[in-house]
Amino acid sequence: MHLTIVTIFLEYFDSALSLGVLSRARREGLVEISCVDPREFATDKHRQVDDYAFGGGAGMVMKPEPLFAAIRRIRETHDGVKVFALSPGGERFDDAMAQRLSKLPAVALVCGRYEGIDQRVIDHACDGEISLGDFVLTGGEPAALAIVDAVARQIPGVVGKEENVETDSHRAGLKHPVYTRPEVFEGHGVPEVLLSGDEAKVEAWRRDAALDRTMRQRPEQILFAARHRMALRFAGGDVEAAIAQALIARDRVTAAMYVGGTSLDRAKFREAGDAHQSANTTQDGERKLLKSLGEFDTILVRTFGDDRALFEAVRSSLIAGRAVVMHIDDASDDDTALRLDRLFRPRFGEDGI
Repeated sequence: MHLTIVTIFLEYFDSALSLGVLSRARREGLVEISCVDPREFATDKHRQVDDYAFGGGAGMVMKPEPLFAAIRRIRETHDGVKVFALSPGGERFDDAMAQRLSKLPAVALVCGRYEGIDQRVIDHACDGEISLGDFVLTGGEPAALAIVDAVARQIPGVVGKEENVETDSHRAGLKHPVYTRPEVFEGHGVPEVLLSGDEAKVEAWRRDAALDRTMRQRPEQILFAARHRMALRFAGGDVEAAIAQALIARDRVTAAMYVGGTSLDRAKFREAGDAHQSANTTQDGERKLLKSLGEFDTILVRTFGDDRALFEAVRSSLIAGRAVVMHIDDASDDDTALRLDRLFRPRFGEDGI
C-alpha cells in the first residue's frame, strides 16, 4: 500500500516516519509513505501556494492550481488511489474507516493550512473529506499523521502480532485494562486472576473487563460499534422501530432479519440479498433466530425478561464482540435483574443495574 501526504511542511513528518513501527514497516516494504510539496507545482517565480479569499476576510486560502497539479501527478503515479482532503466538514475518522482505507492500493491525504483549501479542489480533485474530530488544528498535518499511523497498523505484518490489532480498543468496544510489574504498587494490587496462570479464566476476565470498561466509559460504542448487519427479535410496539431508525440514520444497518411483523415493518431497512428473512413467531422460528444470531454484527432484542435461552445468546454475542441493543418490557423481576447484572456489568451505583 502507498500513502501520500500533500503538505507544504515536509519536515513535520521526518521524525515520526523514521521511528518505531512506521519506520520498520517502510524498511520491510510493508507500506510506502511519501510526502508531496504543492510548491513544486506552483508556476510563479515565488512558488506561491496561497492567496487572499474572494469576498474578503482574514487569512489566506490555499490556491487550486498547485493542488490540482499535485493530485494529478499522484493519480498518474498510483493506480486506484483515493484522494481525501482533511477538513472539519469531512467524515469522522475512526477505526472502521482505518480498516477500510487499509484495503485500498493507495491513499493520498491533502493537508490544508491557513483558512482552508479552495473549495474547487475538494469538489473536483478529491474523492472525499476526512475529519479527525470536532476541534481546530493549525493545519492538516497532525491529522494526516494520526490517520497514516492508524491505517498503516491495519496492514498485515506492520504490527508484530496480528492479535494486537484485533484486540485493540474500538474494534468491539474498549480494550481490557492491562497491568505489569510490580504486583503491588503503592498499595494497589493487580487482579488476582491475572496471576493465576489459568488461561481460560484470564481470557474470561479480559472479556468481562473490556465490556465493563466500555459500558462505563464509552457506552455509545456498545450501541453503534457494528456497521454491517442487524438481527431483530421483538414482541410488538414502536420502541424497536425508533431504535432501528436511529441506527439506520447513522448508516449502521445494511440488512435486517426479523421474526413476526409489527411496526418494524415500517422501519424501511435496506435489504442485502438473502440476509433479509422472516419467520413466524413459533418455537421453530425462535430456535432458528437464536441459532442465527452469530451471523450478525448488531442484535436488537426485545424481551419480557423470562427467556433464559435468549439471555444466554445475548451474553455470547457480547463476549464475541457484537453490539447488542436490549429493550426489557418488565425488568422488575428478580431473575431478570440477576441476568442483566451478568450481562451488563459494571453496577451503576449501590443498586446495581
